[in-house]
Amino acid sequence: MNFKETLQKYITRQTFFIALIPTLAIILSVIIYIYESYASPHMSGYIGIPGFKYRGFHNDNMMGIITIITALGLLLILGIKQLKPAMWTTIVKNILTGLIIVLVIFSGIIYFYGSRGVSKQHYPKFWDSYHYLLGPKYFSELGYYKLYECHLKADGEKSKPKYKNSNRTRNLRNYRYYSVGHARKRANCSTFSQKRWDEFKKDTQFFEKYTLRKVIQDHGYNGTPFHARIASIFANIPNLNYKSVTVLSFIDIIGVAIAIALIIWAFGWEIGTLFALFYFTNFADRFYYIGASYFRYMWMVCLGAGVAFLKKEKYAVSAVLLTASAMLNVFPLLFFAGIGTKTVFEFIKSRKILPQYKTFIMWAIIATVAFGSISLMQKRHIHNYKDFFNNMSQHSGLLTRSRIGFRFNFLYSGEFTRKDKKVSYREKKLIYNQNKPIIFLITGLILIFGFAVVIRLDDVKATVLGGFLLFFMLFSTVEYYYACAALLILFWHNEENIRKQLIFLMLPFAFMSIIYLIWYTHRFLPFCNNHGMTLFFTIYLGSILAVKGMETKVVQDITSLIKKYSTKLK
Repeated sequence: MNFKETLQKYITRQTFFIALIPTLAIILSVIIYIYESYASPHMSGYIGIPGFKYRGFHNDNMMGIITIITALGLLLILGIKQLKPAMWTTIVKNILTGLIIVLVIFSGIIYFYGSRGVSKQHYPKFWDSYHYLLGPKYFSELGYYKLYECHLKADGEKSKPKYKNSNRTRNLRNYRYYSVGHARKRANCSTFSQKRWDEFKKDTQFFEKYTLRKVIQDHGYNGTPFHARIASIFANIPNLNYKSVTVLSFIDIIGVAIAIALIIWAFGWEIGTLFALFYFTNFADRFYYIGASYFRYMWMVCLGAGVAFLKKEKYAVSAVLLTASAMLNVFPLLFFAGIGTKTVFEFIKSRKILPQYKTFIMWAIIATVAFGSISLMQKRHIHNYKDFFNNMSQHSGLLTRSRIGFRFNFLYSGEFTRKDKKVSYREKKLIYNQNKPIIFLITGLILIFGFAVVIRLDDVKATVLGGFLLFFMLFSTVEYYYACAALLILFWHNEENIRKQLIFLMLPFAFMSIIYLIWYTHRFLPFCNNHGMTLFFTIYLGSILAVKGMETKVVQDITSLIKKYSTKLK
């Protein structure tokens, strides 16, 4: 075997893409570090074109163009394979592969750097880093409730405080506003040693340079106790500065790149690169809100990697990674529902649990005990979980412009642009409460049908569909958690019907291009999130259930049951 043949054997398209993503992430991180270390903030938006400044809306426009190109590319492949299969030659394949390489690289750069470093004055997301870096670093002293109070007390010890007593801050125990003066009076920061207090004062002064006054009116640090314990490992560096905060933000970039590489390894380069493209261009996330912060995407990294190992039938590794994801962010626990339901159904039917499911369950339990024990290795132990779930109960009932969920289908009041008459979210909350019975009934029926389908699917499809269906139907969560929507691309692995596979792979990009177009023309986020994205997921999940309901004969079985009981009633 000569050198060329050896090269062709080991460097396939798949190995190329597996190596490409992490390599680019590392290179990009190095470039960002160098640029952020030496570039002037006045260079913000400069991309080498005189008189032109690249801004956030340019980034969105580029994302929209990429979704259109991807959708049209998949439509072209569908047309060639269905109408002109003779045209599906090596040359065409190589051209399309080259296009995918360009799109993946370009969308990745735009996602990780275009939305932050190029279009903003600073790369790090200081507002979010303030909460999710200081939160874990001083978790033992602050818990979930004292970040703002102790910050204000530290600020009050300065000769020239940044905050006046008459300013407002948020009480993290009940999310109500109260005065800075009141917060300083009630602040109990006795849990700090003098050394840690001095360090905390320096760290808060550092963030005061880069954050707005209103940062103390947000909702505090809301990571799980396990997140706080793991994140504190790197967060506990002395004397935070611009360079160290920038470097810490690279953990998420490298993590996401590794997860994508694992997905390409498990699912093949075609599905894997489409996953990457949708992850990068998904309107709901866009790296704007929690990107370039610290340890904010590790739940998604573990979730994606867990599904990849599940595809490779590595049930033990998959269970550990999915458990880690759930311990980091709770809601990924829903992605256990697919295999969990299949296990229960199989046991009821045959009184047996399949060996792979035994392995999966055993390692999930072991990982839960291990990670739970790690999370308790900090002050207040189990009481941290009580405070965490109290915070979550306050979050879960919120309706805001940044949220997406099935319930928003029932709350649309005709607003499409900024000029349209708007119904306040308080009024929408009342409408939701009035219509809860019918919403719950519809949700329940869809979930029953959905899980009747789930138990007849392979483990990967069951995990993705079962988890995402519960997530979308039961909760209205902030947009960036819908980064997990990219998993829907993986649902279409191992499809025998290529036409159906291509159509369903194309639809998410087509929908995203429409959302980006609406955003480009109206810039009205409440519609795009609450109703545009909600409508997309409703239609897409409904289409999946309809198609798979027919394929798995769930529809036929339900029809037979209805006919059977109708006959009895007659």
